[in-house]
Amino acid sequence: MRYFFIYIVPFICLNAFGQTDIQLDTIIVADNKNEDLDIQKHLNQPLSNVLSRENVAFVKSYGPGSIATFSVRGLSSSHNLLIWEGLPMASSMHGNFDLSIVPVSSTSRYVLDQNGQQMAMGGALQIFKQMPDKEGIKAHLTQNIGSFGQYSNCFSYQSKKNKLSSSIELINSRSKNNFSYKVDGSDAVYKMNRAEFEQTSFQKKLAFQWTKNIYIDASYFYQESHRNIAKKITQNESLSSQKDKTNRLVGSMKFDQKSLYLEAKIGFNKEQIHFTDNLNGINAQSVFESYIAKLLLKNKQPNPIEVLIINTYSAAFANEYGAIKYQNQNQIGLQKIINKNRNIFSIGLNSKTWDKKRIEILPLFEWKIFAKKSMLYTFNIQRKNRIPTLNDLYWVRDMNEELHPENGWFAEFTLNGKWKKNHHKIQSKSQIFGHLINNWIQWTPNENFLWTAKNLQRVRVIGLSQNMSWKKNIENMFVEIKSKNQIINSQFLDKSKLPNIQPYDILWYSPIVQSQLGLTLGKDLISVTYFHQFSSKTVGIVQDIPAYHLGGVEVFVQNTFNKKINLVFCANNLWNRIYLITENRPMPLRNFSFQFTYKLNNK
Repeated sequence: MRYFFIYIVPFICLNAFGQTDIQLDTIIVADNKNEDLDIQKHLNQPLSNVLSRENVAFVKSYGPGSIATFSVRGLSSSHNLLIWEGLPMASSMHGNFDLSIVPVSSTSRYVLDQNGQQMAMGGALQIFKQMPDKEGIKAHLTQNIGSFGQYSNCFSYQSKKNKLSSSIELINSRSKNNFSYKVDGSDAVYKMNRAEFEQTSFQKKLAFQWTKNIYIDASYFYQESHRNIAKKITQNESLSSQKDKTNRLVGSMKFDQKSLYLEAKIGFNKEQIHFTDNLNGINAQSVFESYIAKLLLKNKQPNPIEVLIINTYSAAFANEYGAIKYQNQNQIGLQKIINKNRNIFSIGLNSKTWDKKRIEILPLFEWKIFAKKSMLYTFNIQRKNRIPTLNDLYWVRDMNEELHPENGWFAEFTLNGKWKKNHHKIQSKSQIFGHLINNWIQWTPNENFLWTAKNLQRVRVIGLSQNMSWKKNIENMFVEIKSKNQIINSQFLDKSKLPNIQPYDILWYSPIVQSQLGLTLGKDLISVTYFHQFSSKTVGIVQDIPAYHLGGVEVFVQNTFNKKINLVFCANNLWNRIYLITENRPMPLRNFSFQFTYKLNNK
C-alpha cells in the first residue's frame, strides 16, 4: 500500500452551532462567525477561485486543473473539514479535500466557519443545497469561457409543488491549461503543457414536507474528473494522469416544533482515485469510503440545550497491493445556551473517541455581549483535537502506529459593528485569535525525501484579522469599498527531533500578511469592481513561496434583457511584473473569463 501512496499523495496533499442575528432599532448586529461566500460571479468555476477571490483563506494552488487546498488562520489544510449537507465529507484517507474539483453551484450556499466550532481543529467549509421557498419552477443555463481553453456549461432546475421540492444540476467543464507563467527571479516566460482537465458533476435533491413539523430530504452528488499531471507539478519525467470519482449520498429527517428540534442524518462518501504513469508502467487504484451518522437534539425553550452525536466509519483500500485500513470516530457534544439581558452564554462539552480509545473531554465557552445598538463583542475559548488520518498513520507501513492525536486550546475575541445612517453604511469586524497545539502533526521529508507525519510538541499560532466595508448610495448609483487584512504568526516553541525544524521556526502553511482592497462603482444594473490582493512570503522546508500581488477587474451586469440574463467579465492578474511564483507552483499570467447566465424559466 505504501508504494501506491508514494505516487498518489504528492498530488493529493503536496507539501503537505449557529449564527445569531439580533435587530436593535434600525441597526442590525450580526455575529458573522460564519461567512457566506459571494459565488454569483464564479458559477461553474472551481471553489478555489472563490476562496482566493474572497481572500478569506490562503489557497495553495499548483496551477489551474491541479491540486488546490486552503488553510485558515495559520493552520494546515488537514485541519479543515468539508461539511456537505451537514455531514463531514473530507477524505477518509488524507483528511484534505481538493478545491480544484469542487465546482461552484448556482443553487448551493457556501459558508466558511473559520474556527469550525468543535467539529474541526481549524475551519469548516459548509456546502448545502438551497431549495425553493415558493411554488413554481426556476431554471438556469450558465456558460463560462476563458483563457487557456476554459469552457463550462451548467444547467440547473428547481421546482416546488405542494409539499414536494426538487433540485437538479448538471455541470461539465474542461480546460487545456496551456497557460504562460513566470518564475521568481527570472524574466523568461514559460509555457505549461500536459495539464488538460475535464470534469462532470451531477447533483440531485428531493425534499418533502410530510407534516407541518416533519421534513424529509435526500441529496445525491456524483462527480468524475480527469487530469493530466504536468511535469512541472510532478518534478519528474513521468507521463502521469489521474481520474477521480466521487459519490455522496445523504438522507435526513427533521422534526421541528415550538419547543423541540430533532435532526437525524445518515450519509455515505466514496472516493476513487485511479493513477496512471505510462512511462514507468504504473497503474494503481485506491478507494476511500466513509459512513456517517449524525443526531442533533435541541430543547429550544427557554434556554436551548443541544445534544450532538456523530459517528464516522472510514476505510482506505489500495487494490494494487491488497492493503486496507479502517478507522472509527465517535463524537458526543452537549451545549447549553443562556440568554440574559444583552448577554448570550454558550457552555459545552465535547467527547471524542478513536477506534474505541477515549481521547479527552473538550470544553467550550462563548460569551456574546450586545454592548450597544451597533456593537457586538464575542469571546470564545475551547479545547480542540484532531485525530490522525489514515494517511498520517500508514504513509510508511507500520512506522506511525504511535502517532498521537493533536490537542490544544483555541481562543478568539471578536468585535463586530454595523452602522447605517442616511445614505451611508459601514460594517466592521476585528478579531484577535490564537491556537496553542500539542502533538502538532507535521509532514517533513526524511533523508530519502520520503514525506512522513511526525508529532511536534508545541505550536503557537496567533493572529489579527480586520474586515471593513463602506457603502454610499447616491440616487441610482453606489460606491463601495471593502478591505480585508490578516496578520498571522505560527511558530514551533520546543526543540524538535527533526533536524530541519528548529525552535521558533515559522510555519509555511500561510503567509504572515494577507491583504485585499476592493473598489466597486455601480449604477442601475451594472457594477464594476477593481480588487487588489497581497500575500507576503510563505516559508517552506523545501522551497519558499515569494510574496506576490494580484490585481483584477470584474464587470457584472445583472437582470438585463427582461430580467433574464446576467453577464460577468473578469480580467485576472493584470500586473504581471508583480506576480511571480516558484517553479513547481506555476500560475497563469494575465487571463480573462466571461460568464453568461440565462434564466430559462422563473415563475
